[in-house]
Amino acid sequence: MIAYDLRHKFAQGRFLMPVYSEAEADLILKGEILRIYIEPISYEVFLQTRERKLLFEGKFELIERQTQQKVHENPKLSRFETYRVSQVTTGLLEPGKTEALRRLSKDIAELIFQDILFR
Repeated sequence: MIAYDLRHKFAQGRFLMPVYSEAEADLILKGEILRIYIEPISYEVFLQTRERKLLFEGKFELIERQTQQKVHENPKLSRFETYRVSQVTTGLLEPGKTEALRRLSKDIAELIFQDILFR
């Protein structure tokens, strides 16, 4: 999810255009998710999820392809966020989890985008 959201974010910015072949790229963005912790569910009323709290830890680096030099890196990218979700829990093992992870993915993509462009 994060890779898709990053491609979308960079394509919107039109500063760096994503390509799918490493041979065509000028810069290579590599990253690793170190940990995602999802806290237990918070309920509005019985069987209706109110919020999910997520902790994300990861790292990334931007490498110039030809020289293999690091252009930029962030060895400690972290985010703790509470996401309001509106999913009814009937029949679900992890209510609100997918919705919260989608929002987290977009937020992480935005953080990486800003970190690269504005630092």
